[in-house]
Amino acid sequence: KRVFVGSSRLTGKELLGGLSDHFRPGTYDLLRKNCNTFSDCALYLLCGRRLDSSFRSLDQLGQNVDDVAKGLVQKLTLGAYSQNEKADGFDLE
Repeated sequence: KRVFVGSSRLTGKELLGGLSDHFRPGTYDLLRKNCNTFSDCALYLLCGRRLDSSFRSLDQLGQNVDDVAKGLVQKLTLGAYSQNEKADGFDLE
């Protein structure tokens, strides 16, 4: 499914310049700072629109569960997930 979200006058270089300080190598986190987070920020920078919340709901659910029951997501993923401290403090808003 394709959804038209708008157009932008920004170049790819300008997009990278606007996002690179916020998305440094090694700061990825499956629940807190992932591809959906990047897409939401890029979409907002380019078009002034936010990514539909349906694309972020599973991330948010996982983050809320992990915040309430520390380590639960790591156990459910058989150790595949561990919180990246370099993503701590990242605020999508």
